[in-house]
Amino acid sequence: MNASRLRLAGCFAVAMAALGVVADLLLQYTPNRAHLHDLPAVMADVPVWRQYAGTLLGVWVFVLAGVGVWHVSAGLERSPRLARAFLVTGLLAYAWGAVFHASALFVGLLAHAAELGSPVTHPDALQAAFRNGQVALLAGAALMLVAASACYAWAVAAGRSAYPRWAVVLTPLLLYAVLGVLGFVPVVDLVLAPIAFSAMSLILFAGSTLLLW
Repeated sequence: MNASRLRLAGCFAVAMAALGVVADLLLQYTPNRAHLHDLPAVMADVPVWRQYAGTLLGVWVFVLAGVGVWHVSAGLERSPRLARAFLVTGLLAYAWGAVFHASALFVGLLAHAAELGSPVTHPDALQAAFRNGQVALLAGAALMLVAASACYAWAVAAGRSAYPRWAVVLTPLLLYAVLGVLGFVPVVDLVLAPIAFSAMSLILFAGSTLLLW
């Protein structure tokens, strides 16, 4: 493995994850704590320009963050099957994440339909129908994240990777769970709730880049 190429890929992945944090804040940040875990309510709080900016930026960086998934898989190459499984399931998790990110725009535009001059007769029914699709996307992404995390944790904990065993703390699902819990803690919840997945990516990719440097 070319060391310079690996370092460049790691730095690129970290940059994409950081932009993902920006995209999530653009798309989902609201100062209204009561709306924090209710996507339609959040989107009603977010101006339309932020919804477009957050969606367009988010979709691109979620796709390009696949470089980070490849970077982590390179650190697992001493366990070839686990490395390949991590790469495939990790890329699928991010792909479905990108689609979900894009789908939030529909929810946002529906919430602002009257303001945009296109009132919708039955917005609640439309939101309910659309939410079923979003749940399916989230379920698929979650399943892939669990699978990728299991591959990573297995290889690292067994000492069959380029990472030290303690790097098991960087297991994606573990990071996401911790950040998700912190997303309910007052004061930090306003920032962490919208960015949990991107913050997980930032920590994972930064850790991988430093450990494989």
